[in-house]
Amino acid sequence: MSDFLRKYHFGFVVLLFVCLICSVNSVSWADEVKGGEGKKGVTVLTPVREAKIVSGRNLVYCATFQLAWNELCHSVLKGKALMEGSPLLAEQLNGVFEREKSPAVTGGGFIAMSGTGGSGIIEKINRKIESVFKGKMEPVNQDVGDEDIFVYAALLRNFPFSVEYDDIHAARRLSFKGEKVKFFGVPLFQDRAGKMQELKKQTQILKYDEKSGEFIVRMESEPVGQELILASVKPGDTLGKTYDKVMNQIKSVKPESLEEQDTLAIPEIEFSLTTNFDELTGKKILNKANTGITIGGAVQAVSFHLDKTGARLKSNAELLVYANGKSHKYRQLVFSKPFLICMKEKKLKTPYFLMWVDNSGVMKLQD
Repeated sequence: MSDFLRKYHFGFVVLLFVCLICSVNSVSWADEVKGGEGKKGVTVLTPVREAKIVSGRNLVYCATFQLAWNELCHSVLKGKALMEGSPLLAEQLNGVFEREKSPAVTGGGFIAMSGTGGSGIIEKINRKIESVFKGKMEPVNQDVGDEDIFVYAALLRNFPFSVEYDDIHAARRLSFKGEKVKFFGVPLFQDRAGKMQELKKQTQILKYDEKSGEFIVRMESEPVGQELILASVKPGDTLGKTYDKVMNQIKSVKPESLEEQDTLAIPEIEFSLTTNFDELTGKKILNKANTGITIGGAVQAVSFHLDKTGARLKSNAELLVYANGKSHKYRQLVFSKPFLICMKEKKLKTPYFLMWVDNSGVMKLQD
C-alpha cells in the first residue's frame, strides 16, 4: 500500500452493495420515498438488476420482488409467466427465475408464500410473519377473493457491527457531492487504543487505486457469513454490471487491514420506498394451465438504514392475481403534478381562496 495518506470518503457513484441482503432499461415506476433530512434528488426502486444507472439518481434493488415472482412461477404457474404483451419487466424477472438456481437469501429471516383467498392464505402468511419476524414485520392487510391468488415475500436482515464506528463531526467539513451530510467511520488523529485492533478485524480494504481514486471496503460482523461491501467505483451501464465489475475486482485480492493513518468516512443512509409496478398490473397471464388470470397488483416496499452501529434492511413484496379474467381497476389520486386549491362556501359560486401550486417551495420537507 502506498505511503500516501489514504482517505476513504464514500463519495458514491459509490455503489453501496448490501451483500448481506441480496446479493430495464429506463425505469419509470412511480415511487413513494420517505427518509433523509431535507431530501433532495430522485431515488428509484427497481425489482431487477438490469436497471440502468443514471447520473444523479439513486437506484435501489432488493430481492424480495424476485422472490415473490419466483414463488408465483414455481408454485402457481409451474413455469415462467407468459404475459399479455410480453412486458420487458416480466421477461427480465422470468430470465432470473430460469437462469439463477441459487437463491439470493438462505437460512432464516425471509419467507415466500402463495395461495388462494379461499385457502386462508392471508391468515397463513400472518402466522408465518409472526413466527419468523417476531413482531418486526407488519402483518398483511389485503382482501383476497376466494378464487384469487395472493403471493407474498418478505425479508429482514440486521447487520450490527461488533464495534461501533465513530461519528465524524461537522468540523471536518466533509460533504457528498458538495452537500453536507452526516458521516461515520474512523477519523484521523483520534485516540484509538484498543478499539483500533477491533476495527481492523471488521474492516477490510479490498482495493485502493490511488491513480483512479477507486476503492472498495468490506465490513464483517455477526452473524458469520454476512458481509457489507462499499465500492467507490466508476459504474457500469446497469446496477448488475456494476456489481459484476466489483465482484470480479475483488475475487482474488488479498484483503488489507485498516491502518492507524487511514481515514474512513461513510455517509449515514436512511430511506423507505414503496413502488407499484404498473407495467405488470392489468396484464393477463397466458400459461395454458392458468388461462384467464390477471395481475391485479404488484408492489414492493424497502426500508434501509446504515449508520455507525450497522445496517438494517426490511422489505416485502406482494402480487395479487385475479381469477377468471376479472379486471379490477384501482385509482391513484396522487397530487404529484401542479394542481389547484380552492376554498368556497357550498352554496356560493365565488371562492374565497384560490391557489395554483406549481413548485415545492411552500411544501414541508419529509423528516
